[in-house]
Order: sequence, then C-alpha cells, then structure tokens
Amino acid sequence: TAYIPKSTNKMTMINEKGEKNEYPIINDVSDYSPSNYYLTFVMGDAALCYTHNETLHDGSSILVIKDSYGNAFIPWLVDHYEYVYWIDPRYTKNTISQMIRDYGIKDVLYEVQIYSASNPYMYNKYDTIGR
Repeated sequence: TAYIPKSTNKMTMINEKGEKNEYPIINDVSDYSPSNYYLTFVMGDAALCYTHNETLHDGSSILVIKDSYGNAFIPWLVDHYEYVYWIDPRYTKNTISQMIRDYGIKDVLYEVQIYSASNPYMYNKYDTIGR
C-alpha cells in the first residue's frame, strides 16, 4: 500500500552524471522482483530529485536530505509544498547552502535512519553537504 499524492505523481531525477529522467513518484512494481519493491517510492536513490505541485502557488519549498528510508516519506510532502527537492548524500555533489540559494528553499528536513545518522561513512557525507 502506498500513498499516491493527489496533486501530481510526476518527478524528475538527476543522476550523478547530470542526466535527467522523468518518473512517477509512486511506481507500480508488481512485476518487479521482491528485492526491487523499494523502487515503489521515488524510484530509489539519486543525486537530486524534485517535483512541482502545480496546484500550489505559494512558493513553499522543502529540501529533504535522505537515505533509502526517507523515500517512503517523500510522497506525503508533495501535496503540502509547491516544490519538493530531495538529495541522497551518498550520491550528490550539491550542498545544502547551494541548494537553498539556487532553488529558494525555505525548509530543510533530514529523513534518515539512525544507522545512517551515526555511521562514520555517512557522517562524512553529511559534513560535506552541510557546507
């Protein structure tokens, strides 16, 4: 069971090479192998993704810094913000301050599991994007 946003189910994914692809935010993965069911939510992990809720015109925006566990939360945000951006520190070269400047982001949310928050490898990634 997955929450499909009412305003839009479209997102743009930009991979580490800067290539853009369009996907649904909630994907039908019934024909996928069980190990790929996580792709139901925002097609997994990528350097940068975003969506535009065209039913809102208030300039609201949020940046979500997430690991794989944050993927299922993204769809809920779509109906509440005009723009939702999300990055995965394992793949992105963006920094939080750069994204705030470039996209006029107003809110920032960390949506990670406790292992990621305390893992030395991830800690270094969070430190890098926090500049």
